[in-house]
Order: sequence, then C-alpha cells, then structure tokens
Amino acid sequence: MNKKVLLTVIGSQAVDGEEPEIVELKTEGIMTIDNGNICLRYDQQDESEFGDVTTTLSVREESVALQRSGGLNSTMIFQLGVKNESLYDMGFGSMKLGVITQIIDNQLGERGGTLYVQYLLELDGVPMSENAYEIGVIEQM
Repeated sequence: MNKKVLLTVIGSQAVDGEEPEIVELKTEGIMTIDNGNICLRYDQQDESEFGDVTTTLSVREESVALQRSGGLNSTMIFQLGVKNESLYDMGFGSMKLGVITQIIDNQLGERGGTLYVQYLLELDGVPMSENAYEIGVIEQM
C-alpha cells in the first residue's frame, strides 16, 4: 500500500567532538508498507554539484537501509552490533565508507511516526564523524 507522506529529515554531523552541523529538509514522499516492512522514498532537488537525488529508506525490524541514487549513489546499512562497509559514488570517484550503528529507534507505523538512527562514520577505515538522522513522517490525507 502506497501512501503520500510529509517528511521532515534532520541530519547532524559532528567532526572531532565539535558542535554538530545540522541540515533540515521538509519534503513530500511515499511510504510503502509490506509485511511489516516500511519503505520511505523522497526526491531531493540539489543545486550542488551532485544534482537531483532519490533517497529510499527500507526499515525492517533489525535494520535500516538508506539508498541514494541519481547524482549521488550510495547504500548504507544500519544494524546494531555490525560494522557495514559500502562504496559512496560521487560520479567522479568513490570512497569506502564504514558505518557503525549506535542507536536505532523505530517508531514508524501505518500512519507515520518517527525514525532515529545514530552512527559513527569511517572513511577508508579512519573515524570521521558522529552522525544522526531523525525522520518524522506524517500521513497526508
């Protein structure tokens, strides 16, 4: 079942223990629910060098997968107790990212809710930053 939703995405990134840089995005998207798994998809018009990007979040009981496609291509898997590595393709080159998930708080349901993910990010095996996503989802009538 596909539902139109309003998404509020707040991302934060702190490097070397400094104050986090916070980015907020409000956009419309689609929420799909299938056998208890929730998928959120939204488009982001980006005026930077990367161009437009489609983001898809696949939320399962034990993990969250974040996939970006378009001007920027990456997949990040968030899973407690597991270090996941992936390539981050920026069109002109790729980097190897490591994701170490610290917190997943999934309060999503059929009418929306919230999802919070906190994680450490490594670049080519070197710790780079502490990050978090907080996503609010409201069903549109």
